[in-house]
Amino acid sequence: IFADNALAKAIAATFARRKTGIPEQPPDALTPAFAGDPAKQQQWTAFLQGIETDLLPLADVVADLAAFVMPHAQAARAIQG
Repeated sequence: IFADNALAKAIAATFARRKTGIPEQPPDALTPAFAGDPAKQQQWTAFLQGIETDLLPLADVVADLAAFVMPHAQAARAIQG
């Protein structure tokens, strides 16, 4: 999807510019605990209703995002050295 590690390079550049380390673990918003939080589920449901789309389980979206982002974050850590 991203040629030449473009996303990993962008992540590395963003964290370098902010002078922060790239996390080794998923951020809170990409964890099962976040997805299982009833308040977050309620917010997610309200958001989906507001954009008039099919209801997607928050847990599925969070898991898919984590599975997509974290390998690029790992590659970004390697770029930063």
